[in-house]
Amino acid sequence: MGAIFSVALLGCSLVSDSGRTQCRRDEDCASNQQSRFACESGLCVERESSGIFDCAGVDPVEANVSVSVRAQGFPVATPVAGATVLLCGNLDPDCANPMETFTADDMGLTQPVQISATDPLPFHFRALRPEQTVPTLEFTSTRVIADAASADRPLLIDVTSPGDVEPLASALGVELLDGRGHLVIDSEPCPGIDSLDADMSGIAFEVDNATEETTVLYFTSTNLPSSSLTATQRNGSALIANVAPGLVSVTGTLVSTSTEVVRVSLIVMPDAVTFAVALP
Repeated sequence: MGAIFSVALLGCSLVSDSGRTQCRRDEDCASNQQSRFACESGLCVERESSGIFDCAGVDPVEANVSVSVRAQGFPVATPVAGATVLLCGNLDPDCANPMETFTADDMGLTQPVQISATDPLPFHFRALRPEQTVPTLEFTSTRVIADAASADRPLLIDVTSPGDVEPLASALGVELLDGRGHLVIDSEPCPGIDSLDADMSGIAFEVDNATEETTVLYFTSTNLPSSSLTATQRNGSALIANVAPGLVSVTGTLVSTSTEVVRVSLIVMPDAVTFAVALP
């Protein structure tokens, strides 16, 4: 199993050397936290700053849409038939009074939900398989919702459990502890910048209630977590294991400038997985 998920780094130098190949992919340039270097023609080259986190004067994304939800598994994105999907207010951490409740059909699809909001969203989704008692939490963003609606496709909500995530972590020597929660964090650039083209590399995540057991694993370009990386790659994603339950703030700092660039507040439940989008 370890061979499937491990990443073999080539240990390239970040000093130009035209006489030899330094790298084959961006991850090979990620030594010494320098993940804002890219692999170009076999050499590690520093990327130019794109200003994708400078949102001054940028209007927030607004969503006033009707969109269906598709419940899908993680890490294998197959439809979850019969999933229960809840829309919960962030001020109702136990979701004692859900704003909406849906049941997914055989394709994992729910009836459309009407959403009118701007970031940061005042609500989140929770989803459970028919046999589950502990939900998966999803703190998405207005952009993700608006993009789904404009493309006439469903909003994707993950349904998983620590048992599903455990092989990804254990292959890297990380044990998922009972009673802790686990996070999957994505990053987004400022509104007006195409999130598919934006380079979200070089971000180091921290949680405000981290303990000795809390571990951050950054995803490679092939969307597998790595224990060798010290900051995000272009996809801007990370798995944060063993987070104490409660209301938690996750911050992302750009390593090259030591500047906080993204943040998200979320709820961590024991023995559950929370997905979230960190915003500038």
